[in-house]
Amino acid sequence: MFNFGANWRNFLARADVAGVSARSERDFSEFTGVTSLEGQTFLDIGCGTGLGSLAAVRLGAARVVSVDVSRESVECAEALRAREGIDASRWTVLHGSVLEESFVATLPVATFVQSWGVLHHTGDMRRAFANTCTRIAPGGLFHTAIYNRVWTSPMWHSLKRAYNGRGPLGRFVMHGSFFAYNAAARAAGLKHPFRRERGMSVYYDAIDWLGGYPYEYATHDEVVALMRDGGDFSLVRSRRDSGFGCNEFLFRRAS
Repeated sequence: MFNFGANWRNFLARADVAGVSARSERDFSEFTGVTSLEGQTFLDIGCGTGLGSLAAVRLGAARVVSVDVSRESVECAEALRAREGIDASRWTVLHGSVLEESFVATLPVATFVQSWGVLHHTGDMRRAFANTCTRIAPGGLFHTAIYNRVWTSPMWHSLKRAYNGRGPLGRFVMHGSFFAYNAAARAAGLKHPFRRERGMSVYYDAIDWLGGYPYEYATHDEVVALMRDGGDFSLVRSRRDSGFGCNEFLFRRAS
């Protein structure tokens, strides 16, 4: 399994945290329509750097619980919490897997649950969705993003598996080739070749994309069906990706 936490740690050490955090908060509000989480419990499954959880704190959440299977990610989020001076009683960071029912049962039932670009990397996406659904309160919202299923998806699956199976030199060669391709494609599209508008740099994004294994994917409608299997959920809004990127969703559980 790819060590997402190590990549996030390297990114966070070089990132404009204030700028990325502000963009994360803005993008969250623009998509979800939520401009305040005042008094709410926010559960962040697969918190990565913790920047999404920080946005929830800044939007007024009364309690934020961040979870990640990667110890490095937990350390990143905990360091961010401490650096921002947020009390651990308000923002708690936990190490654990969404696939472990006994661990999931200890998590709060939250009025807002987020798992952005995470559940497709667990190795058992259907089970991850089912377990996540148990933590969403009646009337609560669930924000997620899942890789779109396209004709190239099996190819990317094989490529990611090959990357993770190689030694340092092999991964270096694969990353260098993919990074150069990404930079050239961005330059051709009149974008900065090495810096994204938000999130990771092109350099670390290439590592994240190649290394992101386990890797699953689903069409827009397949994700909606997974949520129906998990309970009485309705789709509030979604953003479809035309390629192999993520489809983004906001669901609400019936009251």
